[in-house]
Amino acid sequence: MKFRISIACQTEEGEETPSELMVLARDDLAMETLGLTLAESKALLHELQSYVAERQAAAYLEQQRISAKCGRRYASKGQGRRTVNTVFGPTTVGIDGGMIRTRHKAGFFEVIAGKSVVAFRRDEEDDIPSAKRFGFVQTYDAKPRRRLWELMKSQGMQENQAVLFMSDGADTVRNLQAYLHPSSEHILDWFHVTMRLTVMQQQTKALIE
Repeated sequence: MKFRISIACQTEEGEETPSELMVLARDDLAMETLGLTLAESKALLHELQSYVAERQAAAYLEQQRISAKCGRRYASKGQGRRTVNTVFGPTTVGIDGGMIRTRHKAGFFEVIAGKSVVAFRRDEEDDIPSAKRFGFVQTYDAKPRRRLWELMKSQGMQENQAVLFMSDGADTVRNLQAYLHPSSEHILDWFHVTMRLTVMQQQTKALIE
């Protein structure tokens, strides 16, 4: 059987604009097919949130385009899109790299480690942990990027969901972030900001002296 989940927006004039959110297919009844899966629930919530937010924003903008004084319509200077992180917000990934000295031969190798947190769901009871840790060596792991991507997907992350990366800004880490989610947001974490400011202060003192 198939389940079609739809939603309709009714305006003040009584007009409705229906939209299909999701189609679910179910065959034999079993515990794993009973009801919605966690991934399906999150995908449905994402579509519902997008549908409601987009129409709220469109209605508000339409109201603001009419002058309250003369009733004339303002001329549009252009259109664009803006991403808004709601309560069902982005996946936050803290990631960092460090050089480790080899044990039996000369040289170093880089270890990249981090933690993925889904919208800081600390108080929710969920079968899937809201936070997962990871670590790998890019020169040793056959598919490090793919493994990290699968870890984030196991937390229910969707392909078009916002992702916030916090890192030290190193090239190896930033390249990994760009590969995983090109449209993600990147923030230099406060620990590394403080380290860089401390170095700059020391350099400034040395120049003054």
